[in-house]
Amino acid sequence: NTEKISENFMEIVSDNLNNTVVRQSEKYNELSIQLETMNGILNRFNDGVDALALNIKDLMECFELLPGIGEKTAERLSFSLINFAKDKLTEFADSIIGIRDNIKNCKICNNITDKDICYICENRNRKNGTIFVVENPKDVILFEKLGIYKGEYHVLGGLISPLDGINPEDISVDNLIERIKNGKYTEIIVALKPSVEGETTVQYIKKMLEGYDIKVSKIASGVPIGAEIEYIDPMTLEMALEERKYLS
Repeated sequence: NTEKISENFMEIVSDNLNNTVVRQSEKYNELSIQLETMNGILNRFNDGVDALALNIKDLMECFELLPGIGEKTAERLSFSLINFAKDKLTEFADSIIGIRDNIKNCKICNNITDKDICYICENRNRKNGTIFVVENPKDVILFEKLGIYKGEYHVLGGLISPLDGINPEDISVDNLIERIKNGKYTEIIVALKPSVEGETTVQYIKKMLEGYDIKVSKIASGVPIGAEIEYIDPMTLEMALEERKYLS
């Protein structure tokens, strides 16, 4: 009986081992097929890339350096340029070279310009005693399009953020303070994004100008027109409450 039980046990163990080997072999074959399929796809992709002219591949890689541009968009833009007339392509290339060789920061306001002093700073009609403080050059363009503000600007080039290692000396805030101290200004209007970094920068500017006969204001922030209150974030609601306007 003992021998019979032993034989049955060994037979069961052997069957289980065989079944396990068969299953593992089947899985291995499936993985091999999948790997071959992936290699085939990769090879076809590489063949497609190799079929492109070197200049096209270089152009696609350049487009992919731009924010928000992925592989598909870079490919579409690159092939679009092929259909451009030669004079338009030359104009396109010259514009890029012009940015590389000519664009610099204004020595007064830190805005981007192609001269030492930007067009706004050298315009005497803009000297009305106010400075509009923004974070980056794109903000200047935004407010200029409105056509409302007629004074001067100052571009900080960033916001104070000690957690990110960005201190006042890393942006153009000290240049702003010196500019105000040495100029005839009655008000600075701060237009920075409503964030911890933006508020820190505003408070630093305000602190540095204490004792000077100049107003420091900032643009209003709060609930946008047409927005549902329930979807507004807590920080925006808090700022809207603090900066509320009295109707009577």
